[in-house]
Amino acid sequence: MNEIPLHKVKDNLSKYIDLAADEEIVVTRHGRPAAVIVGFKDEDAWFDYRLENDERFLARIERSRQQLREGALCGWKTCPIDPHDRLTLQARGV
Repeated sequence: MNEIPLHKVKDNLSKYIDLAADEEIVVTRHGRPAAVIVGFKDEDAWFDYRLENDERFLARIERSRQQLREGALCGWKTCPIDPHDRLTLQARGV
């Protein structure tokens, strides 16, 4: 993670946005962290970032994990399968 003083970022914002596609940039003010620039290489990276930071999505994942731990759900390898479901059979190597 790079730390860049605010005065440098103000003079070259486009440059630092491009650099942030590979690594987050911490913007410092008077030597202390003040902000973070997060860049995205493409639309998929932007979509992933939004999911990873969406409270509703994260809560849904946590509920599913809890249900799986409690035995209320089954994983894709352990659920009963329809013998006519070719895709599932192929995925399991059956």
